[in-house]
Amino acid sequence: MKKVSRLWAEGAFLTVITGSWAPNGVNNPVATSILGQGFSVVSGATGSGTAGLAKITYTEKYASLISFNCTLGYGTAGDQLAVPRAYVAATATALATQEVVNWDISAIAIAEWSAAGANYRVNFIAVFKKSATANI
Repeated sequence: MKKVSRLWAEGAFLTVITGSWAPNGVNNPVATSILGQGFSVVSGATGSGTAGLAKITYTEKYASLISFNCTLGYGTAGDQLAVPRAYVAATATALATQEVVNWDISAIAIAEWSAAGANYRVNFIAVFKKSATANI
């Protein structure tokens, strides 16, 4: 029998948010493709004017970001990576955001998101500390 435990790090409880979406070129992510809870996402073309950038906004405020990882899932081979960029912590009046860019290895530059296709998804996992207090 497999033993499952709560997630701990240095004695503090953490919150894990996982999600994914299918990009649709430079347009917003395909709304019906968004999986996961606790976040929303817009493309850079809408969110900041930069093609190849997605902006995740978390729906709750957390004390701090511990870890963030993202990947691209392709139906065919490609030379692009999903790369985390600027994280902006929550404030009294704003929710936290995380930027992800579509990095093209061969061009050494940010590339536009590919159009939606079978098995093409941006996947992420974010780990947050729930409290600024060390042992909560």
